Amino acid sequence: GAGGLEQGFMDAGWQAVFMADNWKPAIDTLTKNHPEVSAYQWDLSKIRKSDINKALIAAAALKKDDIMCVIGGPPCQAFSRLNQNQLFEDGAETKENLNDPRRSLFMDFLRVVRYIRPPFLVMENVFDLKTRKLGGSGSDSDRLLTDVITEEINSIGYHIVFDILRTQDYNVPQMRK
Repeated sequence: GAGGLEQGFMDAGWQAVFMADNWKPAIDTLTKNHPEVSAYQWDLSKIRKSDINKALIAAAALKKDDIMCVIGGPPCQAFSRLNQNQLFEDGAETKENLNDPRRSLFMDFLRVVRYIRPPFLVMENVFDLKTRKLGGSGSDSDRLLTDVITEEINSIGYHIVFDILRTQDYNVPQMRK
């Protein structure tokens, strides 16, 4: 996206090492808003450990053990209320939406976390993620995504805190959860 999550961390005194997105307009925005930080147009489903290592070295001769936190917001289009007309038909999620490959991109984010293993991670998404199911054609397609994400984060060795935050409580000029 536009780098709002990163901006919040930077405003709190953190230093961004690099940023990544798969969407070219997002990369252009990140580069314009944060010219001091390298932004990579990466498809995380295809990213290799060597790509991450090169980005870390380019940033400041860092190694993955130097990273304190990985932050990210996997795509929300399959969950967002702003996309309701494409997600639902007769009160139920459409088959097309349930099979949207973006529903499982959190796994690619967690693959990066699993490789870097920072002391903590932050993953954000839209409010309605809590009501969505995994979807797809697997035997666990009816599981709530939040349950799957919690299980995956726990399996890496992290303790998860799941919460709904209101942007207006954090000086963001929007009223969103």
